[in-house]
Amino acid sequence: MHRFNKNKAIKKLSNRNNDKTKIISVSVSIVILIVAIIYFSFARFESINKYSLISGKVISSKPVLISKKMIKLETSGSADLEYDGVETLGENGTEDNNLRYVGANPNNYVYFNCSTTNTSEMNDSTCEKWRIIGLFNNIEDNSGNVASRVKIIRDQSLGDYSWDSSDSTVNSGFGINQWGPSENYEGADLMRELNTDYLGNITVGTDGKWYNESSNSKTANMPTSTLNSNAKEMIQEVKWNTGSNGSNEFSTLTTKNMYTYERSENTGKICSSGTYCNDGENRKTTWVGKVALIYPSDYGYATSGGNTLNKNACLNTVIFDWYDDSEIEGISDCYSNSWIYNENYWQWTLSPGAYSDDARRVIHVVSGGYVGNSYASHADAVRPVVFLQSSITIVEGIGSSEMPYKLTM
Repeated sequence: MHRFNKNKAIKKLSNRNNDKTKIISVSVSIVILIVAIIYFSFARFESINKYSLISGKVISSKPVLISKKMIKLETSGSADLEYDGVETLGENGTEDNNLRYVGANPNNYVYFNCSTTNTSEMNDSTCEKWRIIGLFNNIEDNSGNVASRVKIIRDQSLGDYSWDSSDSTVNSGFGINQWGPSENYEGADLMRELNTDYLGNITVGTDGKWYNESSNSKTANMPTSTLNSNAKEMIQEVKWNTGSNGSNEFSTLTTKNMYTYERSENTGKICSSGTYCNDGENRKTTWVGKVALIYPSDYGYATSGGNTLNKNACLNTVIFDWYDDSEIEGISDCYSNSWIYNENYWQWTLSPGAYSDDARRVIHVVSGGYVGNSYASHADAVRPVVFLQSSITIVEGIGSSEMPYKLTM
């Protein structure tokens, strides 16, 4: 007859309980593992089915400037875009294959130059509204790295200022149509103002004034808004092209031709002497910096066209002819459906205009809708343009004026 061993029984019972606990623990771990696999598989599926404005392609990591509203690039031979029901983002057909927002008012608004880095606090009171011009390929930064980069423009003008002004003995005081510096020239007044004063390093406007007319007139108040440290960290310094059409001939200056000329080795000075061509400066066709202006082609490629003249017809029409009293029927379809157009002011571009007897001309967009030339010293609207760092991401928003995209690094 076996005697009851209390300690042995307790130990056996404890072992059974431990075995049961182990079984439960393993079971729970297996369930957690299965749930985790399902979750992360779904998360990965979600991630790879989002589309990046930077690449136009499916991506699997945290995207740059990403939104479900932005469009994926088709793999068809036509290389057109697949739209999400609103045809506002289009490939422009240049050799660089850039993507641009087009139309009268696409959803391309972003909050920028915000007084806060907390996205929940970003609103119309704490931020400025800027707009995405598009994605541009083959953009070289200040270190020589070539990549696809997003370019944005301030929605509203900073004010009316000269592109450049000069002493009355130089081009009769009407300025020099050279944006960047050269051997004996420190660069256009507006270039220096935007890349020093506007970035918070007061150099030109030590008296609180910017240039605004001929013969070095400097009586316009500096902008009340400058870029803060948060905004400056988001900007990428890049190489900008500052070429011109290189001749007096404007009859071939369609949007696509302008894009080519802007990137050419043609300077804005094709004259050698005369009252308006005595600055003596050798022009350059590139400039490295942070803050610049739109190109004439940016304005042209932003159009979606209309009923009488569609997009292709507008792009094949000389942009110097985009005005109402033009002989071309329906020409208002071109400029009225370019979101960069503003009927309230004339706005500067980055590109010089070349004339056989004139070295003071710069291209601007006129309130009447067409692209024209003006003296560099003329006071036109200034809408700063910058390229964003590749690390910038969209956190929320739909890109509308009411709900702009919120950006973060």
